[in-house]
Amino acid sequence: MPLSTALRARIDLAQLAKPLWARAGRHLHHARFLLRAAMERHGIVLMYHRIAEPGADPWDLAVSPANFAAHLDVLRRYGRCVSLADFAGRIDAPDRPKRMIAVTFDDGNRDNLTAGVPALAARDVPATIFVVSGTVGAGRDFWWDALARVFLTLPELPAELSLEAAGTAHHWQLGTAASCAPAELRALGGWSLLRDGVNHPRQTILLGVWEVLNALPMADAERLCEIVTSWAGADRSGPAIDHTLSAAELAQFHAGGLVEIGGHTVSHLPL
Repeated sequence: MPLSTALRARIDLAQLAKPLWARAGRHLHHARFLLRAAMERHGIVLMYHRIAEPGADPWDLAVSPANFAAHLDVLRRYGRCVSLADFAGRIDAPDRPKRMIAVTFDDGNRDNLTAGVPALAARDVPATIFVVSGTVGAGRDFWWDALARVFLTLPELPAELSLEAAGTAHHWQLGTAASCAPAELRALGGWSLLRDGVNHPRQTILLGVWEVLNALPMADAERLCEIVTSWAGADRSGPAIDHTLSAAELAQFHAGGLVEIGGHTVSHLPL
């Protein structure tokens, strides 16, 4: 027997109400979270990587110096900026500040010193930098940044790329993507994997090469990265501002007293 019009309308209305109730529940949960954040004592640890505007940043690891300075201004208004050691020592103390904030950096790029420290010092905000010790003084950028530089900023590349890693041969054909017009290259340079997804052959190849290298020990990944940069006719070291920190530059952190130095493994090993 077919449903009556009135009963069918009630069922349709109930089905329509389900997503409305779900959204209302999410909004209520979010409001409770914000209320707790405003009223209760708590702390947050922020993780930065680069304070720079590189030619390509597909992994969203960079914050511009202007934006970083603006972040620090907001953080100082919001709560008490402390060192990570102070944060860890006081997080359970009954008399801790209502809102504690610790600023940290991962990897150890040179721009942490050249752009990050001046902004920190101007606002008296301490920070901790976790350094990949095996890359100190390497005189080059990290291999993942070098891959982005090759595939997202160079107008001309060879038509095909072959690599052998861990006994497996890998092969990529660039096709028409071997040559990129200026407008196309600008779009590639501004590409964010998280924001934009994958919509260009060079992006697909970049991710394929990254997956191969990321599965290897750092020394093997670096060796293959040198092969890729040589294949592309690029300088493996990259721009000096993109390099990792040297021992002398790390000493400047220590001398200033504002930045703690921590370990980020010897070779950026996934733990």
